[in-house]
Amino acid sequence: MDARSAREPGLTERSGQQSDHPEDVAVEAARWLVALKEAPRDAALGARFAQWLAVDPRHGDAWDNTCATYEKLGLMPSVLRDRWHAPPERISARLSPGGRAGWVAMAALAAGLIVLLLPGLALRWQADQLTTTGQTRDVQLSDGSRAVLGPDSALAFDDNGARRGVRLLRGRVFFDVAPDPGRPFRVRVGDTDVTVLGTAFEVALTSADTEVTVVHGLVRVERGAMRQDLRAGEQAIAARGGGLTRKTVTPDGIASWRERRIDVRNRRIADVVADLRPWYGGRIILTGSKISERRVSGSYNAADPLEALAALIGPHGGTMRRITPWLVIVSDD
Repeated sequence: MDARSAREPGLTERSGQQSDHPEDVAVEAARWLVALKEAPRDAALGARFAQWLAVDPRHGDAWDNTCATYEKLGLMPSVLRDRWHAPPERISARLSPGGRAGWVAMAALAAGLIVLLLPGLALRWQADQLTTTGQTRDVQLSDGSRAVLGPDSALAFDDNGARRGVRLLRGRVFFDVAPDPGRPFRVRVGDTDVTVLGTAFEVALTSADTEVTVVHGLVRVERGAMRQDLRAGEQAIAARGGGLTRKTVTPDGIASWRERRIDVRNRRIADVVADLRPWYGGRIILTGSKISERRVSGSYNAADPLEALAALIGPHGGTMRRITPWLVIVSDD
């Protein structure tokens, strides 16, 4: 494939304009890695790469992050290991051709990097509303209802003439639904349906389950033949591949992330770390069963996830190691 015939790495697929979105910039950096490997002696490509780096300081950061991630995973090509901070013309000149097999391997690594950094990239094409790391968004729906998206969340609209509806694709959303007895409001999360007429509640999609928590009003949660009717202060948990259970929760702590804090009562540290991950612009890896299973109660500052993480694990003997600006490992000691 001729590198010049490929889509220009510095352009977005939707608009054809230079992207300001952090995820787009990260994808562009991965594409440049593939393009430069494919055509290492292409002077025009090297010039375009130099121009891309010069346009915005974030491009250089994204390029460094891409190379640093490859290095941390042990996948960094030796030709780039000592040169990823080098001027673009030197990088382009020193890349050596590795044959078709080498390019295919490099393309596979770049695809893996995109998966590592942007596991929800495909959702950007499905979602009508989407947030990124540490971001929340307050959305007014066409029927007068309100949806507040938590960080790293995605929502798609699913209205029809008889029913108001949305699909939660990722993350968590707090809903304040405008009453309309003639048109129920439904939230679809995988194989779970949440139906209301007018109420306030939170829906969260986690790696293990779907959680529905009611602030006020009545909410019906259904999965197949199973059903739970919830009132204020109740939560339904639809475990993946399992049943549908109900429990009582503290109303004051519901959706506390809207105030950029995480309020917990008698929860496992592993679960609180999972709540902190969408607020951190990198990866938090939790190792060690002792620290994971400890139970905590408290209020943690989601706006500063590393501070919150230290406050969470410190009293229980946990250790936090920041391997890179994008990787933190938490262990028992």
